[in-house]
Amino acid sequence: MKFYIASKTKHGPRWRELRDQGIPIISTWIDESEVGATNDFSDLWSRCINEAKTCDALIVYREPDEILKGGWCEVGAALAAGKPVYAVGCEEFTIRFHPLFYQFETFERALEQALIDICIARGL
Repeated sequence: MKFYIASKTKHGPRWRELRDQGIPIISTWIDESEVGATNDFSDLWSRCINEAKTCDALIVYREPDEILKGGWCEVGAALAAGKPVYAVGCEEFTIRFHPLFYQFETFERALEQALIDICIARGL
């Protein structure tokens, strides 16, 4: 099971903590989320798109005052690959009508539903 998280970089420490607790987050950008931590943006973007399109589910997280930029590229990569997207804070965007785009009020609820859906899809 592999989850990709798309969000503003300021949330990187939160996602690292969840990964350390055993949540299978494959987003390598979270290890480079501090200012100046990325040495090669070309490599970073190649990894982000590849990870987004090969995950089992992508969770996009947005707080009310945030403007997503790169996160939308990652969402697009996942959707283009037929991967479900579990969204928090994206209610006003028309992408909400995509058949693989699901909205939730909290990150915890999005993660819970993604886990359930993947288990069902795998017959677990």
